[in-house]
Amino acid sequence: MPIVTAPHSRTCSFLTWATFVAAIALGGCAHVWTSVENPGDDWKRVETPHFRIHTNLQALHYKFLAARLENMHRAIKEAFFEQLETPPLDVLLVDETLFIEVVNSVDLISWFEPRIAKNGLLIIRQGGGDDDETTAGFGVASHIARFGLPHAPPWLNLGFSPFVESTIVRNDGVAYFGRAPESHAIEVLNGRLLPLADLERATWAEMNGPENRRHYATAWAFVHYLAVGGSTETRKDLFRMLQAASSGRVKGAVRLPIAQYDDGFREYALRIFGVKPSINVFTLQLAAVAEPKMTVSSAPASEVRELLRAMQAARAKQGSP
Repeated sequence: MPIVTAPHSRTCSFLTWATFVAAIALGGCAHVWTSVENPGDDWKRVETPHFRIHTNLQALHYKFLAARLENMHRAIKEAFFEQLETPPLDVLLVDETLFIEVVNSVDLISWFEPRIAKNGLLIIRQGGGDDDETTAGFGVASHIARFGLPHAPPWLNLGFSPFVESTIVRNDGVAYFGRAPESHAIEVLNGRLLPLADLERATWAEMNGPENRRHYATAWAFVHYLAVGGSTETRKDLFRMLQAASSGRVKGAVRLPIAQYDDGFREYALRIFGVKPSINVFTLQLAAVAEPKMTVSSAPASEVRELLRAMQAARAKQGSP
C-alpha cells in the first residue's frame, strides 16, 4: 500500500537566541509535507530541448538533472541515431518522501513508465552525494529506443537500452557507453547466458517472463560484444541492425545468423565481464559540454497532481519489483 504523508506541523524548541533568529529568517518552523493529493503550489516546469522537468526542488538540483539528461540524450543520439528527433519526455524530480509514496518502494531511485503522460513519464528521487540525480539513464535510453528502434526485435531493444542507460558524459565531452550493470555481470559469472539462437527467437513475453534476468543479461552482453568486444565488422553489424530497426526489418542486416556469433560472444563475455565488468566501454568524443538552454515557469499544482497520480496508479498495477 502506498505511503501517504499528510500535512503537519512540528513544535520547535530553541536553545539559543541565534537559532531562533535563524529559524525566523528561514520562514519559521512550520513545515507542510507534500503528498500526491496535496503537492503544494511551489512547482516549476523546467523545459529543455528534449525534456520537461516538473519539480519543487531548488535550482541546483534541477539544473544538474537538466544537464545530465540533455548530455545523455545528445551522446546517445550522436553515437547511434544522428537523424533522430524525439518528442519531449516528461520528468518528475521529487524529494524522497514523495518519491516513496508514488512508487511504493524504498529501494528504487528512479522509475520510467512509457505509457503515461504524452510520451512517457520518468520520476527521479532527489539524491545525495555520488547518486545525486544521476540515475536517469533507464528512462532516457528507453525513450530514445522507443522512437529510434520501432522495428527492433525484443532482444535488440532490451539489449541496447541497458547498454546506453549507464552513459556518462565527462566535462571534457568524452562519453562512455556500456558499463556493466552488476546484476547482468552476476548472470554472466553464473554461466546463465542463453544460446544466441534462443535469444533471437525470444518473444517480448519470454524476455519479461520468469527468466527475464537471464534474457536481459544475454541481450545486453551480446550488444556489448558487437559494439566493443568483436571485430570492426561486428561493430558495423550492430550499426546495420540499429539502422534496420530504425527504418525497416532487422532480419538480413547482419552478415551471419546471430547463432554463428555464439562462440566468440560467449568467450568474450566470460573473459571480460567475469574479471572486471567495466573494463571495456564504447567511447565517443563530443564537442564542448555546456549547460543546456532551459526555460523555467510555474507549474500548476493540478498538472503536477495528475502526473503523480498517473505514475502512482501505474506502479500500483505493476507491483513492486
